[in-house]
Amino acid sequence: MREKPEFFNIIDEIKKKISVDEFNIWFSDFRLGRITETAIYFNTKGNFIRERIIYQYKSVLDEVIFSLYGKNLNVVVEEKTYDENESIKANISPETRENIAGMQCTGENTGLNKDNTGLNNTFTFDGFVITKDNKTAYKAAQKALLHLGLCNPLYIFGGIGTGKTHLIQAIGNYYHEKFAFLKIKYINPNDFVDEYRNSLSAKTDRQFRIIYRTLDVFIIDDIQFLAGKEQSAIEFFHIFNEIVSNNKQIIFASDRIPSELHNIHERLKSRLDSSVIVELEPPCKESRKHLIIHYLKQYKIFDGISEATINYLGENIEPDIRKIIGTVKSLVIFKEIYNETITEQFCREKIKNLKNTEKSHNLVPEDIITSLEKYSNITREEIKSKKKNKQISYYRQLLMYMLKTYTDISLKEISFMLGGKTLSAVHAAVQNIENKKKADMIIDAQIHEILQYCQI
Repeated sequence: MREKPEFFNIIDEIKKKISVDEFNIWFSDFRLGRITETAIYFNTKGNFIRERIIYQYKSVLDEVIFSLYGKNLNVVVEEKTYDENESIKANISPETRENIAGMQCTGENTGLNKDNTGLNNTFTFDGFVITKDNKTAYKAAQKALLHLGLCNPLYIFGGIGTGKTHLIQAIGNYYHEKFAFLKIKYINPNDFVDEYRNSLSAKTDRQFRIIYRTLDVFIIDDIQFLAGKEQSAIEFFHIFNEIVSNNKQIIFASDRIPSELHNIHERLKSRLDSSVIVELEPPCKESRKHLIIHYLKQYKIFDGISEATINYLGENIEPDIRKIIGTVKSLVIFKEIYNETITEQFCREKIKNLKNTEKSHNLVPEDIITSLEKYSNITREEIKSKKKNKQISYYRQLLMYMLKTYTDISLKEISFMLGGKTLSAVHAAVQNIENKKKADMIIDAQIHEILQYCQI
């Protein structure tokens, strides 16, 4: 074997084979661990980074190690939690640092610092569970990490409980950790509107504009709630233009695609349509099982739970990540209270947010559609249409809710059956009916009458 190279030799060779941006994102915390006769061990901070290096850069590392050591060594990348006093700084080249620093605001103080980004530091990529339903959005988020403005604007949409807020904040938190000098802001439209109106009242709107128009990374959750806020939407439009024109990053989350946003300023909607648009789909049965197992292990109650119990939970829990986490937390508490093994029967008795399986899966979709036509005197062609008539819209949503609740078909199948409505539209419709049912008992009576047409 050749003389042992210094670690900086390894780093120099890696830098020759990948872009500066890739190196700064994925290898800034890369450290040499130990070397044996057959293997070389590296350490990096966080499992998300470790998995990414193994998945995408293993061949690069193999090539570098062979060129330096003259033989093939097994390359192992391990996660390490660094001591707070240990110096872990991004290996940013002077050229890249100058390039990114050039995007910072010069002159007036913007008032932004690490304490008012608005980000929740618990939302990280390490904590984001990847499933086949969210993989596309996850990969798009990774693209946004490679370089500011590379995936710009990024627009992530999906129904309630699909992980939108977690994913967009993970991007912000990663940028904040790696490049602390970047100006980052996460906000929802209601808070944005309040800030803008307060700035007008206090005559500090100039400061407001400086703060927002000089951001490096601007993350806006639930953009649909900007609807109807005409004056604020115009100001937001100018902020949007300033950020994008300067190749800085802007990220949106919503429960629907831009074309389905109503009462949004048309110029702003046109800009949103120009985004890289990706969907976070509700977790399917297999994904729900994957998530359930992940959180059961995280809360250390997975051991001893049968596959049949996991299947039961996967089939009957709502396709909502928040509800999945809530269910697992409930199981943790109930297991402590009752000191019983978690079985299918235990879940039936103790968990209250599971679907009523005795009623949920014994109807044919065609029967429900036909029954609703008879009850409402609205044809399926009208239901499948894009008509915004109040009565048609209501029964369209009611049908989506009933198909989801009383049949085995998926949201995708409901979407196809009703003329290609988006998954987010179907999920939002179901959620809307669920919310209305809590305040209006007439809806339950209507559902009961429609089901009677099905002769049950």
